[in-house]
Amino acid sequence: MANLLDDYQQDIVSRQDYFDIFKIYTKSHHRKREDGTVVPWIDENLNPLTGDWLARTRLRTWKQGQTWDAGKGGKERGKDYNHSTYCDLVINGLIGLRPRADNVVEVRPLIPAGTWDYFCLDQVRYHGRWLTILFDKTGQRYGRGKGLRIFADGRQIAAADEAGHLTATLPSLSTAASPSNTPPTQAAETTAGWVKYPANPVLGGKYGTCFDISVLKEADRYRMWFSWRPKASIALVESRDGIHWSEPEIVLGPHKASGWEDDLNRPGVAKKGGVYHMWYTGFNRQGSSIGYATSADGRRWKRMSQRPVLVAKMPWEKQCVMCPHVIWDEPMNVFRMWYSAGERNEPNAIGYATSRDGLRWTKHPANPIFVSDPRHDWEKHKVTACQVERRGDWHYMLYIGFRDEPHAQIGIARSRDGITNWERHPANPIIRPGQDKWDHDACYKPYAIFDGTQWLLWYNGRHGGVEQIGLATHAGEDLGFPSSP
Repeated sequence: MANLLDDYQQDIVSRQDYFDIFKIYTKSHHRKREDGTVVPWIDENLNPLTGDWLARTRLRTWKQGQTWDAGKGGKERGKDYNHSTYCDLVINGLIGLRPRADNVVEVRPLIPAGTWDYFCLDQVRYHGRWLTILFDKTGQRYGRGKGLRIFADGRQIAAADEAGHLTATLPSLSTAASPSNTPPTQAAETTAGWVKYPANPVLGGKYGTCFDISVLKEADRYRMWFSWRPKASIALVESRDGIHWSEPEIVLGPHKASGWEDDLNRPGVAKKGGVYHMWYTGFNRQGSSIGYATSADGRRWKRMSQRPVLVAKMPWEKQCVMCPHVIWDEPMNVFRMWYSAGERNEPNAIGYATSRDGLRWTKHPANPIFVSDPRHDWEKHKVTACQVERRGDWHYMLYIGFRDEPHAQIGIARSRDGITNWERHPANPIIRPGQDKWDHDACYKPYAIFDGTQWLLWYNGRHGGVEQIGLATHAGEDLGFPSSP
């Protein structure tokens, strides 16, 4: 039908017909299980009148229903098909990328006018380049301007005011922005369903550099503890919507007499049994260590030890441990800490430790448990400053990846136990710098909360020497990892 609409002069079939039939086809992708529950499903072939997955029914009843015959593919053969047809309908039809043999990118969207306010097709390999095709009615969704745009290896090669027929010539590989097997890091500012708040930053400005945060949601308000560089202290702000914040209030300041807390920053706050627990980073000229304090209200804090509770001792930790993120694990009856360690300016990797009381910590013998991946250009230098959120059977880690010391982006990975076998998201990095914007140079230290309908992710962006806090959101709880058995 896409070929008919694109290649023939006729007035019988319209874009709206294509869109309506595609929606029907989309809704057909389900199966009712024997217990009556309905689940998303795709299989080999479908009876459009009855909704029966034909090959599945036939195979299930093979040899009078006695077996799923191994000679015919075995149990549930159809669900393991590499189904490309549906993707083709989206890529070549709805979005309208029409493959060609020459060096031209041709886009003919079949989405009816006024139906969608935005769409983005990202990281499509085409003639040795990485393509991004996006449409943004207002220009605020992706921050790349209004209308339809085509990017090749992160460089814009065509634009139009409306989502209509658009062509562009690919740049030669010798002049392309990123001629490699790695997707570009600037094709769009977010991936995987994340969207930056258009009026970012939400905290900074007159307060100077604000960075590295920890957030709790309590009743109808968010409470954010952040690093306030001009004050060398940790401050608290509160908000009803995660966007508009109260005036900062210093809640924990430096304690130079201790010998290791000349400058305080990078807090991690958890709440257990009505008590707030904060682990924080203390710096002196030699390096950094992690301290521990508690509070009944999140404002007035008491140091639980005059000495740090975690210090750099292992070779990989060099002279610094910092960026603690701690959760209380009720089934395990322990505090669990993910921390960063290494060089002073930016640590190198992520370690793991546990404690029964928050004071005495046992480091994991296999530390570091998460390191940079040289196969991915955007994080080949370092990984650090993570937040770990346990949801269901998975631990989700948001982290910073550095391609070099000054340039950073945000990624996400997951693990069953929060220690081993980390699986990186295929769309990483999910939060990327905005060209000539407040986060132009780097996106640092993510912290995300799911509020029941969407994720809110705060991070600090840097442009030149100024860091401020911004917000990105993600509709729904599913973060878009591939399905697992």
